[in-house]
Amino acid sequence: MATVKEIKATARPKAGKGAARSERRAGRVPGVIYGDSQPPVTISLDYADLRQKIYAGRFLTTVYDLDLEGQKHRVIPRDFQLDAVRDNPLHVDFMRIGEGAVIRVAIPIRVVNSETAPGVKRGGTVNMVTHTIDVMVKPEQIPDYIEVDVGDLEINYSRHLSDIKFPEGVKPIARIDLTLVTIVPPSGYAEEMKAAAEAAAAAAAAAAAAAETAEAAAAAAVSDVDELAAVAGAVDDHVHGHIDALPSTGHLPARPRISKAEQETALAVAEALWHHFDGPVALREAHHVFRFTDGAIDPAHAPALEALWRLLGRARVLTVTRALATGSLAINEHLHELALETLAMTGRPDFVPGEPVMITANDYQRGLFNGDQGIIVRADEGLGRPHYRAVFRCAGELRPFAIEALRDRLELAWALTVHKSQGSELDAIALLLPHQDLPLVTRELIYTAITRARTGVAIAGGKQILVASGKRFAQRHSGLATRLLRATLRR
Repeated sequence: MATVKEIKATARPKAGKGAARSERRAGRVPGVIYGDSQPPVTISLDYADLRQKIYAGRFLTTVYDLDLEGQKHRVIPRDFQLDAVRDNPLHVDFMRIGEGAVIRVAIPIRVVNSETAPGVKRGGTVNMVTHTIDVMVKPEQIPDYIEVDVGDLEINYSRHLSDIKFPEGVKPIARIDLTLVTIVPPSGYAEEMKAAAEAAAAAAAAAAAAAETAEAAAAAAVSDVDELAAVAGAVDDHVHGHIDALPSTGHLPARPRISKAEQETALAVAEALWHHFDGPVALREAHHVFRFTDGAIDPAHAPALEALWRLLGRARVLTVTRALATGSLAINEHLHELALETLAMTGRPDFVPGEPVMITANDYQRGLFNGDQGIIVRADEGLGRPHYRAVFRCAGELRPFAIEALRDRLELAWALTVHKSQGSELDAIALLLPHQDLPLVTRELIYTAITRARTGVAIAGGKQILVASGKRFAQRHSGLATRLLRATLRR
């Protein structure tokens, strides 16, 4: 459980940008203490001490006794800002903890018994889908981590939130049964996987051959969404593969179990599309180190970076959901495993140079917004050695950002949900349909996916799912009609 640590600070008499800059020039980091129905107090902390505490880990889940010139404050860090280029701390916020308070904290996950897992013994790899769990807890009961035991997991099976026994006083906030950890298969782990990959490659080739037909149908559908059923009929004969849902541990009755061969087929389809969309080519091109000066790309390196940007922005795999085996999370995890195989290193970074990424929450400080897409590159910023950086286009220019500063709002984007792809303009898309006929699969969703592409569309899934989607309308209820009626009657 939580161990209270010490940290020292001095009072900062002035607030504002000018005063904050003065503190930074003096080798200190400005901050603030707030909460517990007391007025906020501006403070400053030693730069080296604060940086060491931040990068030691678990900074945002550690309770501190903050010594402010002899006066003690029981606090917990709530946020900190890092320099977008150099990763130096710029500001830190502390929240006072009142007596009996219950607070929200993101607790890291620790995987245990992975070495005894049958799936790992057969060559599988432990993949952490969720790195932290948001919980409500008293400060004195904050655990250092939440253990996730994978000792009995086979390949393609997972641990979910409902499988975890939380310590006393710790209550998870999530309303859905999050996937925490899964065992992913190695590349070519079984003969069936190879056969499925070959079949999927043939399916992708057949779908590509039918792209002209699908594109013509899509063009017809653009003129009138009611003609989408015709689009479905036009591509019915070119749908291949068996795309199925993620295997269940039995805690959610609505989630169907599938066979290993079926899930492997789903991943093999995604892998074939990844090759078709030049994913491996992008990884090779990203071995280049790009030089940046004060956040701007060196003119000599700009053409190569722009070429990589265009290559990765050419096409995407689109999915209906995030959480199923045909969802964006599972597809991105599998393709990330393939990307890791290209690295000559023993570590397993969350992002690999040449991978596309996406912002999942607005970051007004850096000018990045939910849905913005970028790429991971090796960047030389004059810091002695190259670092991995996330590059985004801001005000027309490609600029690097520290991954650590964006980690809580950055995710892979080899595959996107149709919802997240809205606003994207791509040369080609491949839509993976779920195995089950979900209510989400509507004619409007298929229409949205098709119209993301300029030149080519491929759809992989069950024929009956596509046909059913052409007959299903999206059901929306805003309550607007009721409110208008009430307003009219009041008159």
